[in-house]
Amino acid sequence: MAKVKRSTGFWGKLSLLLAIGQLLFSLYHEIKDSRSKKPKK
Repeated sequence: MAKVKRSTGFWGKLSLLLAIGQLLFSLYHEIKDSRSKKPKK
C-alpha cells in the first residue's frame, strides 16, 4: 500500500510540475510576443 501511495504522489507532483511548466512557457511566449509587437490595447 505504501509503495502505491508513494508512486501516486510522485506522479501527482510530476503532473503538477508539468502543468506549472506549461503555464510558465505560455506566459513567457505571451510576454515575448507583446514585447516584440505593439500591444493591441
